[in-house]
Amino acid sequence: MTDESTGTDDRILGERLRAALVLVEAPLPDLDRVVARARRRRARRMAAALAVAAVVLAAGITLPLTVLAPGGEQRPATPAPAPGTGPRPATLPAPRSGWVWHRDSADRVAIQTPAAWHLSADPGFGLAQPAGLFAVGTRPLPAGSGGGGGGGCPAFPVKALPHDGALFWLLEYTEGSAAGATGESFNPYEFPPFSDHLELGPTVTPECIGQPSHHVLFQQAGRYFQVDVLFGPAAPRSLRAAVVTSLGSLRADPSDVSPTEQCQHQWVFCPEAAWVFQVLNRTGLFHWGSTATAIQAGPQDPKLDPSRKFDLWTTRGGPLPPPRFHRAAVVDGIAVYGDGTQLLWRMQGLNVWVRAEQRPSALPRGAMLTKLVRASRAVRFVHIP
Repeated sequence: MTDESTGTDDRILGERLRAALVLVEAPLPDLDRVVARARRRRARRMAAALAVAAVVLAAGITLPLTVLAPGGEQRPATPAPAPGTGPRPATLPAPRSGWVWHRDSADRVAIQTPAAWHLSADPGFGLAQPAGLFAVGTRPLPAGSGGGGGGGCPAFPVKALPHDGALFWLLEYTEGSAAGATGESFNPYEFPPFSDHLELGPTVTPECIGQPSHHVLFQQAGRYFQVDVLFGPAAPRSLRAAVVTSLGSLRADPSDVSPTEQCQHQWVFCPEAAWVFQVLNRTGLFHWGSTATAIQAGPQDPKLDPSRKFDLWTTRGGPLPPPRFHRAAVVDGIAVYGDGTQLLWRMQGLNVWVRAEQRPSALPRGAMLTKLVRASRAVRFVHIP
């Protein structure tokens, strides 16, 4: 936990961020459309890269979480973390009639499910990032599912899904995965705020799972989550409603890292990165993901060719143009400089950089560059001191 002064600073920063967002020129009615588009892009990117996070169940590990039964009876399970290792778990309300709470003290999350459902707290997802927290099924989950189905995608989801049942699992993206150090990188701005009335949205069919599934991203308590939900072909509507209710009960303890610290560690958590993300949305570019220092983008095309990716990020100050850069284009009076593999222009006090990831021809040119520069002028950046 941060001390009282740091917590006050973070609250002030949060209040300023919320106040600043009111000044952003993007109209509010577009927000749902932007989030929906981000979800579709993410689903396409995952299919293109075969980087779907799936579940492998560890042998014989079922329901090792603390189960809080109606009436307050508590059965011992995973021990709580040592003092000082994280925030204290939030107080949970009484469960619904016939439901139970499951609390994972190690991952500092809790969820409520019908008492008859089955939960695995250590399903062995096989990926360091995003980290698998737990899996829930309406029937007993198979033990010892063994290897995978190739490309990091095991066959477990298909085997564990009852014809008339449901299966879902929760993953968490952490600061390290945003850096691209291990596993799949992620963009924090594709994760809308959590709602206890989660909408599952349309289904996608990841190639390595082979079953239609709902893919939902959200952030809660400064943490970034993904839930994947599968329903059997004969699953009743009442079961779908129960899954939504269960997911809506999810409670996560706050992140150990404050927003200020996240920004200090990685640029993608800073307001400048949020501004770049809005610029890309306005331009209509495809979001591939992010690194610790840049957002990855490319043109919208059916094949999603990774060789056409480029990175965007910002800096401040310095001479313009820098050494070895020459004027490459002028858009509405704004000079764009380049050195063959990078482009640079200054807008709203920010130096906007674009770098080709694999080949110089991937740099935006012509109409795409014009749209990108104009979007960087149209989307207002609000500086938070």
